[in-house]
Amino acid sequence: MTFYVSDWSDGNISKIRVIFKKFPGTEIAGRMKKKKYRLNTVIEIRREGKKAASVIVHKRREELEAEEEELASRERTLSSHREIMSAAGKRMQNDLSDGTAASKIVSHKTYLENLREKEQILMASVKEQRESVALAAGILDEAIQNLAEASKELSVIEKHKEKWKNSEQKRQTKQEQKLMDEISSILHKRSEKL
Repeated sequence: MTFYVSDWSDGNISKIRVIFKKFPGTEIAGRMKKKKYRLNTVIEIRREGKKAASVIVHKRREELEAEEEELASRERTLSSHREIMSAAGKRMQNDLSDGTAASKIVSHKTYLENLREKEQILMASVKEQRESVALAAGILDEAIQNLAEASKELSVIEKHKEKWKNSEQKRQTKQEQKLMDEISSILHKRSEKL
């Protein structure tokens, strides 16, 4: 709040200086010193924490997507392997019905056994990858919870700052009003003496 000399009828600046000397924390120009919010450092730390949590969530989401892509790739490989097995089984059936030599049938059986073993390995690989996807999803959920907690903590401190600003503004307004009343009272008493 600024007080100007023209605000008073006699315009004597020395009176204003005497009045302002009574009130610590005021300047000659009449501005009240503003207090700084003492928890600004905490707010910055919380903002950095929220930003870091957000980066972690993004990273975990990318990791989950990579795991899901790997799972899809392994499932496609298993599916294509099963198609190969099915085609090999049909060829063996055709060869059996055509009366193929026993040595060729033995080689078909050996080939099918090898395909079944490979299928078991691929199925285990798919199962392992599903577990990896579930683990990555759990880690992502935990990161999201950490982000929500960091956001909540920041929100709480920012609400506190808003309440502090409002109360500080009310306090300052009250102090300025008190100062104005004091000035008015002194000026009124002096004008009565004249």
